[in-house]
Amino acid sequence: LKELDVYHQSGNSKIPTIEDALKLISASVRQVILGAKVGPPSYEKGLANDILSIVEKMQCKNCLIWAKSDSLVRDIIKLSSDVAVRR
Repeated sequence: LKELDVYHQSGNSKIPTIEDALKLISASVRQVILGAKVGPPSYEKGLANDILSIVEKMQCKNCLIWAKSDSLVRDIIKLSSDVAVRR
C-alpha cells in the first residue's frame, strides 16, 4: 500500500482517507467491507448520508456497509437501495 501517499496526520500516525483507500483497493478485490462505527460526539447524526456520499463519489459498486446500529442500517436502506448493507 505504499501508493497511499496522501495521508492525514494524526499524532505520529499517517491515516489514509476512505477515498484514498477505495481508490486503491475497490477495483482489485471482490468486496470491500466498510465497517460503520457509531459514537460520540454526533453518534448517528448524518452518518448514513456521509457514508453513502463517499460510496457514490468513489463509484464503489462492490462496497458492503456493515453496522451494528439498527437505526443506521435503516437510514442507509431508506436513502439508497443500490448499496449492500448488513447488520
